[in-house]
Amino acid sequence: MHAVRDGITDNHGIAPPVGEILDVDGWSGHHVAAGHVAAWYARLGLGRFGRQVLTVASGAAAGQIALLLASPVLTRLYDPDHFGALAAWVSIIAVLGGASTLRYHLAVVLPDANEDAHRVLAVCFAVVFLVAGALAAALPWIGAPILDLVQAPTLRPLLWLLPLTIAAIGLSVSLTTLASRVAAFGRLGVARASEGAGKAVAQIALGVAGLGGAGLVIGDTIARALGTAVLGVTMWRNGVRAALRSRRADMRDMARRYVDFARFGTASQLLNSAGLQAPALLFAGTYGLEVAGILALGQRVVVTPMVFVGQAASQVYLGTGARLAREDPWGLRRMFVKTSLRLLVLGLLPTLVLVAFGPFLFGVVFGPQWPEAGHYARILAPAFLIQFVVSPLSQTLNIVERQRWQLAWDAMRLAIIAGAIVGSATLQWEPREAVAAYSGAAAFAYLVHHVMGWLAIRSLCQAAPESDGD
Repeated sequence: MHAVRDGITDNHGIAPPVGEILDVDGWSGHHVAAGHVAAWYARLGLGRFGRQVLTVASGAAAGQIALLLASPVLTRLYDPDHFGALAAWVSIIAVLGGASTLRYHLAVVLPDANEDAHRVLAVCFAVVFLVAGALAAALPWIGAPILDLVQAPTLRPLLWLLPLTIAAIGLSVSLTTLASRVAAFGRLGVARASEGAGKAVAQIALGVAGLGGAGLVIGDTIARALGTAVLGVTMWRNGVRAALRSRRADMRDMARRYVDFARFGTASQLLNSAGLQAPALLFAGTYGLEVAGILALGQRVVVTPMVFVGQAASQVYLGTGARLAREDPWGLRRMFVKTSLRLLVLGLLPTLVLVAFGPFLFGVVFGPQWPEAGHYARILAPAFLIQFVVSPLSQTLNIVERQRWQLAWDAMRLAIIAGAIVGSATLQWEPREAVAAYSGAAAFAYLVHHVMGWLAIRSLCQAAPESDGD
């Protein structure tokens, strides 16, 4: 057991004091300001979890606002089929990027000692470069068939970006988990802000330069590389440098210790990414890039604000939840319930606005060819709300090392979502009807995952004495 001070582990340097967390995680000269921020948080009545989520979310807000503000400009620089091609590209890199660490990055938060965590991080780095290298070698044979499968042959000149993007994704998720472990939530916010703002600027600049759909893809790659670089630099002294000094023998020991993440987690993540990206890929393959592009804009605009709050909650939950799973399973249970209710309340208002005014708002903001994206967003609103509640807590099965449960759920979700979309196309349903079928399938799948997370925590609690409270 570690000694705990203000709810943050005090031994082995696993997490810094509260002042350091609120000090944008170690930037010099801000300790007085950190005290003012802490007092402000206290006046708001936020708990520790809420304060940490707000730290990440507020840091990332600038980048997300930049993306939202850029959207009306981008919809006038790019056509729906350009957004469809981008959606296909993002789907491809998301599926491949899910295997870029063989899921070892999730194990960074688990060891008691920081030295072991740094060795796991070194394993992640090594795996990322091996995967990216193997992908680069295989591109001449697999690149064109992948693009043909998603009906995006125009992306063929950009295939050389694929290994670079996969490497950036793998390094980013590894560094993000390290930041969650040491509660460096402010640094995560800085990286997310850099990535969001960089994407907005790059995609607008490349659109003005007349690159067409390629501008969206190149801008996305630039932004991912920028966010990864910023996070790597800011985390250099908090584990990156130590990881790069790890011995091979120690790395092999850690790789064997957490091999279940690679054995079951990689297949699970590939299925998970495929389930997340299946809508874009399947709508592009069955209804064409224009419909896929309209759907992509609707998801981009609606999901972006939800995602940056949800990701903030997820990053805090991963670090804090891993500690509670070791030390206080009943505390993890209370955290799971309270966070679920708070996210539900937070997501209700934007969902209702979307249902009531979605098509009108999309037409006014993005131009006369985009109201259909508002109709799609309205249909998907209930599924968006459920996903907003469940996704931040979806790390529960990894925290309690139930990778087999996660694998089963990922396979189930992919099957029902793919079945809904392909079945709709087979029955020759209209695009809106297909979107409705997808929305229902996604909502059901996420509800099932939430129940599984609850059952996993309940099983953990049955083996531990009940604690007295928070």
